[in-house]
Amino acid sequence: MKRPMRVRPPGAAGGPRRPAVGAGPNRQLVFTDRVLVTLALLRLQPPHAALAALFGLSRTTITRAEHEVRPLLARRGFAVPDPLITDAARPTTSRRVP
Repeated sequence: MKRPMRVRPPGAAGGPRRPAVGAGPNRQLVFTDRVLVTLALLRLQPPHAALAALFGLSRTTITRAEHEVRPLLARRGFAVPDPLITDAARPTTSRRVP
């Protein structure tokens, strides 16, 4: 036996979806703190866990802040080293020992 089709009230179907009030990412760090964390990581190069303990956050939050702010700094012309190249992987000039 087939079920009868439901008829939606006028205006209920279609139309753009609207996010609920308060929807979106729940930031634990305001923008200025995210910039501060990123600059500290670039300048001092501490472990992410150390900054997480200092700010009372998770290591994941620190990493996410760095990934959000680093491209913004690079776009503004700040020298931002590539996070994938470590000092051990950087090409060095070979010295020949006589």
